[in-house]
Formats: sequence, structure tokens, C-alpha cells
Amino acid sequence: MIIKADYSQVKEGFDPAKPGTYVVRVMECTYAKNKNDEPYLKWLLKIFNADDHKQNGKIIIHSTNLAGKFAVKTKQIITAIDEVLDINTFDTDDLLGKTLECTVARRKNDLRFVDVTAVAAYVEKGSLSGEYDAGNPLE
Repeated sequence: MIIKADYSQVKEGFDPAKPGTYVVRVMECTYAKNKNDEPYLKWLLKIFNADDHKQNGKIIIHSTNLAGKFAVKTKQIITAIDEVLDINTFDTDDLLGKTLECTVARRKNDLRFVDVTAVAAYVEKGSLSGEYDAGNPLE
């Protein structure tokens, strides 16, 4: 069967990002529950200032648990965004517009998508340290 697809309505930015490390801005951070009624945060992270300008504007969709052993990923992202923010009780609105650095890699079970594999605080070039913080691996 021959299929003719029409992608004219597809929004820019939803093509998967190439694997790499990017500076991203938090566009959305929403509370949700999975099918097992476990709470998590859904993140929409927008790439900017990428060396590969074709990556700018692309959206990374990510989720982090709010309970259990994998909740450490939420803790790492929030700490990367703002070290002084209370990681136990916070308002997701306070995270909007904030920047961080994240590393993405191809998803092992579906190479069409990427997963966030590490996060770090974003330090602008020319700041006091002049370097990027390499901390907070997500593994």
C-alpha cells in the first residue's frame, strides 16, 4: 500500500535533536500521573545557543519521577536549574524560563527519539568561572 503523508501542519522544533549537549530553556513543567497512579513531571525543554544552529528551537520532551529511586532525576534537574530552590516543595511556575545544560542521546529501543542522559547548571560564557559545570549525571 502506498501512503502519501501530509506534514504541512507539523510544528517546527518537534524533530528530534541530534545527540549532544545543549543549553535549554524550560518551556513547560507539568504535574501528571502515569497509568500506575505514580506522580511525575513532564518537561518541555527548548534548545537555544547551539553550535549547530539547526538544533536551535528544537524541543526535548522529558519526564522525571516524583517518588521512588528514579526521583533523583527530578532532584538533579531542579538543582541544576537553581541550587537554592527547595527540592522537596516547589512551584513548577518558578522553573519556567530557567536555563540548564542537558545531554541527550538516542533512545536505545527507538532510535527516532532522544533521552536526556545528564544535566548540569548552565554558566554563561564570560561569567566569573567562564566554564560549564559538568555535574549531575543522570544514569
